[in-house]
Amino acid sequence: MDKKTVFILCGSVIGILVALIFGLWIFTLFNNKSYDFSEVEELIVEATDKYYRENPAYLPTDDGKYNLSFSSLTEGGYIEPLGELIDGGEVCSATIVVVKKGDVYTYIPKLNCGELYITKTLSEQILETNQVVSEGSGLYKRDDNTYYYRGKINNNYVAFGGHVKKGEEIANMWRIISIEDGKVKLLGLSGFEKRTSWDNRYNTTINKQSGYNDFNSSILSDYLKSMETNYEYLDEKLMAKIEPINLCIGKRELQDDKDKGFIECDTLSEKTYLFGTLTPFEYISASIDEDCKSMSTYACRNFNYLSFQQNQQWLMTTSAKNDYEAYTFEGRSFDVSTVMYQNYIFPTIVLNEFAFFNGGNGTLEDPYTIK
Repeated sequence: MDKKTVFILCGSVIGILVALIFGLWIFTLFNNKSYDFSEVEELIVEATDKYYRENPAYLPTDDGKYNLSFSSLTEGGYIEPLGELIDGGEVCSATIVVVKKGDVYTYIPKLNCGELYITKTLSEQILETNQVVSEGSGLYKRDDNTYYYRGKINNNYVAFGGHVKKGEEIANMWRIISIEDGKVKLLGLSGFEKRTSWDNRYNTTINKQSGYNDFNSSILSDYLKSMETNYEYLDEKLMAKIEPINLCIGKRELQDDKDKGFIECDTLSEKTYLFGTLTPFEYISASIDEDCKSMSTYACRNFNYLSFQQNQQWLMTTSAKNDYEAYTFEGRSFDVSTVMYQNYIFPTIVLNEFAFFNGGNGTLEDPYTIK
């Protein structure tokens, strides 16, 4: 074999080796990508969706909450092990909660990587970054372990989806009222455009078409139920993060002292609801003015983050004096109204334990977002 042939063979071998090394580098570059934790959570959702699309018989058939093991996804080849997706992912574990509501399925991943990262709920993020106070404006704590905001607050905004510039009213901006057992109660900052009566039945007590303020059989109860399938306001994925609760429907007098506490919750609705409305006690509790004594006290609008001009809205709470009256609120004061009249609904909701913190610091410019 002459030198020229040997040279060509050696060059070919070297070329093949270089090509193999380059190809291996390219393969490693594109197949061993390290993702951040949020990206991994999104990958888990995509893998879960594909898993159920290819195995529809495994989908839950009854409404409720179910668990899917992460190993079901890795063993089926739907996603790589966490150690291959995350730097240091060998210490991570993942669980997937499947929520079925009607025809809608929601997949909720939870990552636990120890000190590296843990998927936090919105309530956990709030309590970790807000100091509990006993005076002035801030986050307070009641004896029943309920946390609630009082005073001039500028860091309790939550936006669903995107948000807009300050001063623009949008349907997806909310304010946090309280946190109880890890669940976060919110008040929507814009009402449903349609107005509704609280009730319009013929009242035999006064022989007029004035309605009754019995919530369980009222028009308001039907209206709130209808909102649960109104996906134009909140989409079906967000609906899966709302906790169904028994609403506080107890009656109250305008002059009832603030110190009587949550009179409204002495009586609860027979059914559970995803949507409710504000109660007077929540509003007067938000004021730190010492002269705020009852619903009828105008001082309650002072040092109160819930005191802002709104359209006239229905409250859950009705008059303890007359069976045809309920309370309305326009953001700064209460009034008593015959329940047959029409007013707006500014909804309240309670986010469940699957409302995970996505970002933001709670200000209007950078509100909390959830995933």
